[in-house]
Amino acid sequence: GEWGGKMQTDLLDGVAFLAARGDADPARVCIAGASFGGYAALAGATLHPDAYRCAISVAGIADLPQLLLEEGRLYGRDSDSLNALRDELGAASREKLVKSSPRMNLGSLHVPILLIHGAKDTVVHVAQSERMAESLKAAGKPHELMILQDENHYFTKAANRTRMLEAVEAFLAKNLPAAN
Repeated sequence: GEWGGKMQTDLLDGVAFLAARGDADPARVCIAGASFGGYAALAGATLHPDAYRCAISVAGIADLPQLLLEEGRLYGRDSDSLNALRDELGAASREKLVKSSPRMNLGSLHVPILLIHGAKDTVVHVAQSERMAESLKAAGKPHELMILQDENHYFTKAANRTRMLEAVEAFLAKNLPAAN
């Protein structure tokens, strides 16, 4: 029930802890993750826009109400899958889901976002990244979108995993260069 809440403050606390020990420069943090971690990266960049220098989401969730609709369509409104997701979200109201959805909170976003998704993802539908990219474009926010046509949620094809890692490397070189 803490999507966008305590899970985000935990990440911020982790950055602050590493910075206090001298292990990280808080002005040079790029948040990245896959699946739920992709959601965490997008939520970090949109809900705490001054905490990160960039964000990378691989097969991430951008729109929680859309996720619930997709689960209901795929598995049925009374399915165990949808009920489990509702439990994870803490039976949140639509208002809370919107407030916790990166796609609906782009106003203060100012850092570049890299979205990577497999077109054959059956865990987090590729529409999550596609709609996020559309919203970022409409809002004039810096972003890149990479859809790998013959890939699933887990990036099991070696060539696609290599392409994904090369895209991450190029994105970081551009937005978080080692020299600065």
